[in-house]
Amino acid sequence: MLPLVQVNSSGGINLPANVFSPTDQFSTTFTLPRNIERVYLDVVSQSQSTDEQWYACFPNDLSSINEVYGCGNTDFRETEVTIDGSPAGISPVSPWVYTGFLPDQWVPMPGAQTLDFVPYRVDLTPFAGVLSDGNPHTVSLSVFNDDSYFSLTASLLLFLDPGTTQVTGAVTRNTLTSPSPVVTENLQGTSTVTGTIGVASDRRFTIAGYVNTSHGKVTTSVSQHQKFFSTQKINFDTVNFTVLDQKTSVQTSVSSTTTVSSHDGTVVTRGNFSFPINVDFVFPVSTAEFGFTVATSQLYHTDSQVSQDRRLISFNSLTNSVSASDVSPASSSQEFVYFDSAGQFYDCRIASKNNTLTKISRGCGR
Repeated sequence: MLPLVQVNSSGGINLPANVFSPTDQFSTTFTLPRNIERVYLDVVSQSQSTDEQWYACFPNDLSSINEVYGCGNTDFRETEVTIDGSPAGISPVSPWVYTGFLPDQWVPMPGAQTLDFVPYRVDLTPFAGVLSDGNPHTVSLSVFNDDSYFSLTASLLLFLDPGTTQVTGAVTRNTLTSPSPVVTENLQGTSTVTGTIGVASDRRFTIAGYVNTSHGKVTTSVSQHQKFFSTQKINFDTVNFTVLDQKTSVQTSVSSTTTVSSHDGTVVTRGNFSFPINVDFVFPVSTAEFGFTVATSQLYHTDSQVSQDRRLISFNSLTNSVSASDVSPASSSQEFVYFDSAGQFYDCRIASKNNTLTKISRGCGR
């Protein structure tokens, strides 16, 4: 396992590394072992400062009414992975709700992964043969539409061929290109602006390659379908800004099919990742402690199933749903469900009211 590192002006290392614009890159050049069979990159992209609530950002042409969250470049963000400057994979940005948000949004329970960020794993195995050629290779990360700023960390996970010190291979297909989200504005009025702002991205790509190992040729194909859709529904007083209502709905998902073919047969892994968020910001609210209210919901989900020669080998599923509101009386609830083909099952539900835990379901202690 090898971390990506950013060397600073003092000769030290920045961890995490910060990128402040879409053109900034977090890069590390490696000379790797020459017998790599499989390779993955675990990525954490954490939004900061202006971009903290990136999922509620506006297009730049609406900067004059961008009063609630203050960030631009639309609400589409995505971490781009390159190897030697060529597209190699994508990592969706998770809409984490941090503990710096309104207390009622995470006390007494945090949002999904607030206290335990889960990295997104990018399968770079089609590049295993290239990365094993003994030459230096640069792995880089950048954040599409970054509006200052993101903190990034990432680690390469290498699986080596124990039967040889040298493998060979090549990338045979790569259709991954940069995203091109479509923005739709449907707004009415001047002194009072109402309507919706929509952003959508929908693309498919395949990256394939092979590696000649001690146990024969292994071919890997990674096909993904990335989908993003958001709607910002607003009702703004653009003269005195005495009314600022913004309802955010962001849906982001990645579906993957990885096919590995060797003399042992064909193994197909199908996986789904989705992490939508909804935020309803209402201002003014005279009875609220901060003068406004926020209601938030998240629904993190991943699942995976593995089959060999069309026979199901294993599966798993995880869903974490969270909702919180500081609309009096402040309340929140959360459910975490996991099950898999090995027979494991976990279902825990908790709830709170006025920042006091009011419910814990049976099974939470397992």
